Amino acid sequence: MSTSNTSATGNVKSTAQELGEAARERAEAEAQVAQDRVAMAAESEAQQIRDAGSAFEAGSFARGAADQLADSLTHAATAVRDADFQSMQEDLTAFARRNPLLFFGGAALLGFVATRALKASERHGDKEPDAPAAPQVATRSAIPEVQGGYPEQTSWRYGQ
Repeated sequence: MSTSNTSATGNVKSTAQELGEAARERAEAEAQVAQDRVAMAAESEAQQIRDAGSAFEAGSFARGAADQLADSLTHAATAVRDADFQSMQEDLTAFARRNPLLFFGGAALLGFVATRALKASERHGDKEPDAPAAPQVATRSAIPEVQGGYPEQTSWRYGQ
């Protein structure tokens, strides 16, 4: 191999390493922003649940459940905010290796839920706000309208 080829190969490798490092840094920065958003949303939801729970009597089951759910969301928000991207990736990888069926089942379930949510939002977006509702079609009974047999049964069937 000539010196110019070795030099070019070295330049390509160093450029690829620099690009890879820049991409990793950008991904980590975007993950941190996403973590902060998720944590803030969870804390906001926790506060709304606490507020809703305060409408119930002190000591009631509903209020206790709301407070416990709010506490769990607050704890989850703190865990999300404090976790670093690398450790989350390692934890997820380790979980997937220990429980592959559960991992892929959960991933499939999330995919189905996301698809349904997208379809529902598309359908909701297609409707005109002042569009009239579809007319209700009245169905009739399959009983023939023959006035024979027992009069009390016929009148009972047809509300006469």
